[in-house]
Amino acid sequence: MGSAEPARPDWNPTFAERRYYRHKQTGDRGYLVVREGRDMIRYDMESQERLSPLKPEIWKLDEDHRPLTIATLAQVAHAADCKLVYFLGRRDPIKEWGALTEANRQSFMREGPTGEHLALRKSLFNAIMANLSDLAK
Repeated sequence: MGSAEPARPDWNPTFAERRYYRHKQTGDRGYLVVREGRDMIRYDMESQERLSPLKPEIWKLDEDHRPLTIATLAQVAHAADCKLVYFLGRRDPIKEWGALTEANRQSFMREGPTGEHLALRKSLFNAIMANLSDLAK
């Protein structure tokens, strides 16, 4: 009988131990964890555990330590947009960035917000994207 490789335990690195990766298409950031013996990427979102298999064709080691990408700038702009529409009187919640579909995230990154108070919201989006773009890759 052959010897089976022992199962690797789940592993959550400390903050100092984390090895960060970037999604090649979306720019999402995540770090290496082990779940059920498999190397996985945990998206860098504290509020939820969203996992993806570590596949080199999808994830690349984040060796450039600038924390922002166009995708993360869009997340900042989206959070600001959510607050702005709240203060303009909208009380039904807008979906958080992580709850948007991939198509909606891509659309927001390219075009910004849609809907009511559009001129003001686009102005905020454009200001954030333009003024912070030097910090992004």
